[in-house]
Amino acid sequence: MMLKTENVTFGEKEYVRTWSDLAMMLERDGALYEEAIDPVDSGRTYTETEWPIEDGEAVALEEDYLAALARLGVE
Repeated sequence: MMLKTENVTFGEKEYVRTWSDLAMMLERDGALYEEAIDPVDSGRTYTETEWPIEDGEAVALEEDYLAALARLGVE
């Protein structure tokens, strides 16, 4: 698994696009993303998850939800 990045320009502003080369969801601060586009100087970093993107939606299993709730301190 590997995250890919590229610089893209919209109008006159430059951004960094981040995505998974294996079509896996990205995670940052507990939120999931299919891909991310951030200002170049934002410093945001992402982690590639084990959750695949299917038809534009993440597929999560019950244990994925339970693990996410546990990270938030919910029992």
